[in-house]
Amino acid sequence: MIPCTSADNLSYYFPHHCVVKDDSGTTKIRVVFDGSSKGSNNLSLNDVLLPGPKLQNDIVTILLTFRFFPIVFSTDIRQMYRMIGIHEQDLKYQKILWRFDPSNPIQEYTLCTVTYGLNCSPYLAIRTLHQLAKDYGEEFPLARDILLKSTYVDDIIGLGHSVKGILELQKQLTDLLFCGGFELRKWTSNCKELLSLVPESHQHNISFNDNANCILKILGLQWNPVLDVFSYSVKPIARECTKRVILSEIAKIYDPLGFVAPVVLVAKCLIQRLWIQGVGWDEVPTSDVVSQWQVYVSQLPLLSSFAIPRHVTISDAVCTELHGYCDASLLAYGGVLYMRQIDSEGNVHVNLLCAKSKVCPLKVLSVPRLETCAALLLSNLMHFVITNSPIKFDRIYAWSDSSVALYWIKSHPSRLKTFVANRVQQTQDRIPPNRWFHISGVGNPADCLSCSLLPKQLLDHPLWFNGPPWLKLSHELWPTPLEFDKG
Repeated sequence: MIPCTSADNLSYYFPHHCVVKDDSGTTKIRVVFDGSSKGSNNLSLNDVLLPGPKLQNDIVTILLTFRFFPIVFSTDIRQMYRMIGIHEQDLKYQKILWRFDPSNPIQEYTLCTVTYGLNCSPYLAIRTLHQLAKDYGEEFPLARDILLKSTYVDDIIGLGHSVKGILELQKQLTDLLFCGGFELRKWTSNCKELLSLVPESHQHNISFNDNANCILKILGLQWNPVLDVFSYSVKPIARECTKRVILSEIAKIYDPLGFVAPVVLVAKCLIQRLWIQGVGWDEVPTSDVVSQWQVYVSQLPLLSSFAIPRHVTISDAVCTELHGYCDASLLAYGGVLYMRQIDSEGNVHVNLLCAKSKVCPLKVLSVPRLETCAALLLSNLMHFVITNSPIKFDRIYAWSDSSVALYWIKSHPSRLKTFVANRVQQTQDRIPPNRWFHISGVGNPADCLSCSLLPKQLLDHPLWFNGPPWLKLSHELWPTPLEFDKG
């Protein structure tokens, strides 16, 4: 910031305060400026600024792609906003009152860079990175693609198939951002060779000799780069059971890929139940709800026992399949995806990819109609993965245990009633009818999503994490004849 020299009455003064983040490894105290504070004309700076179009990449897409590469790294741009200057004509809208010492008088200063607290700041920052990639992209092609596709604000995810490739990407990314005056720090990776080229002061504080304490956040998801697994750590606070407390505790479980979706669903159903009963935000619900919540909260720490492999692909795959399962009940419905790969020696590898669930609407629907909703949710999820996956799937399979829903999906929508016809049409547009197959309800892993599970139940549930046991077998030994399997 610089001393203010403008005498123009058309200006804006930022109220500001500090935010303390104890778990930050670098900046524990950060100044936040309140661009929504209204002036004498009852307008704030955010009221008159346009936020700009959304340039931010989808975080679920980045995390999904993160799982398909054997060697990865994570880094972020040091003080990204502070490295981007503001046009001189706009500086008068970024004034603050400040003094560096209590003995000194309060003075006016002007902030010269992109500022936290304005609704347009994320757009300005990301747009600057895009321009940097455009200006120097031909010189650094690997870094350009990462900057455009695998960056979430100031967090950058690097992906590679070999040590040589990831080291070249690291060099290009560092050089490209240096052209814009940006510095990368907080490096972490599952590749020791990469970290050996980074000064220790620019690394996350991790040790490859200490598996237990080598845990950090990757776009909000807990990752251990030494063991190369995702994990969870939930420590609920002992408080009286209310709707506000339930929402507060469930918000602590960050699960964008749905690894523990059956557990999160328990709290979702409780919230819906409280809405139906008309319970207030701070009102204690009925004893049965309180009892169920206490059991749930007491088991939440068990989530720390989960370890989900980050890397899900094999280098010598001769066949890659995507399997999706859906199910519905009067409580909820959902879908879960698994990737099945066969290596050059005929061994089968199955991994949980992602999942999604929804609580059933308050309007009562028949189970077959809910099964159709589950099929639509699954088709959307499969289409999302197929579209955004860096690998090509040789075959896709969609499974449901509802014969009625499968009959509708394999029918022409014109023969069906409006509610079902609309959902069937959308389902068929995403996943062809001949890729849908029947599975028994007992072996359907999506049953975990329709009924919900407590953490202890999910911990001992191999069907959820590994899919049906017959997925490990050859096609001829599967329980359902694939009469529609044309490849």
